[in-house]
Amino acid sequence: MRQLGNAVKMKTTNEFYETPPVYTKALLRDIGILISGSVLECCSGDNAIANVLMQNGHHVTTNDIDRNRKADRCMDASKDFLWMGEPFDWVISNPPFSKAPSIVKHAFHHATCGVAFLLRLTFLEPCQNRTDFLVNHPPNILVMPRHSFTGDGNVDSVTCAWFIWIKEKKQTELGKSSSTVKIISKKILKGIENAG
Repeated sequence: MRQLGNAVKMKTTNEFYETPPVYTKALLRDIGILISGSVLECCSGDNAIANVLMQNGHHVTTNDIDRNRKADRCMDASKDFLWMGEPFDWVISNPPFSKAPSIVKHAFHHATCGVAFLLRLTFLEPCQNRTDFLVNHPPNILVMPRHSFTGDGNVDSVTCAWFIWIKEKKQTELGKSSSTVKIISKKILKGIENAG
């Protein structure tokens, strides 16, 4: 179960909560120039993220654990097998939060340029399954406004953010290495949505 405001909701199958297209557009607005080459969407669901990326000219390979969803691959992204093939330049996804720590680590070690994951802000908590990783690899964070992922108007008790890890090679190209936090307001998000 999951607490949403005052209501308690059951988790969806495989923790599927579709990413609003405008969230991916906000990511592209922030780091789009950095994203090049091959992209893996490792928890693609209904391809909401992949569709926006492809509409913006990116080549995307999709994967989802659910065989009933349209994806190029059908594997559990929290397991090693998905990550044994040729590396991708970028891994961009909205993974199930309960499996996010292992998926983030796999993605970070597999991607050659960077990783961008939509996660609850509580991912920053220094829990046993991610403290060492976060200390050694602090992300850039793009905080998003709360959204009703269930479509009933209720919002989660914690907002989400894009956690962005830019690999050292790419950071050197950019001449920056410190992590940043940026806030996207509802007004800015509305402007992004209205822009196309």
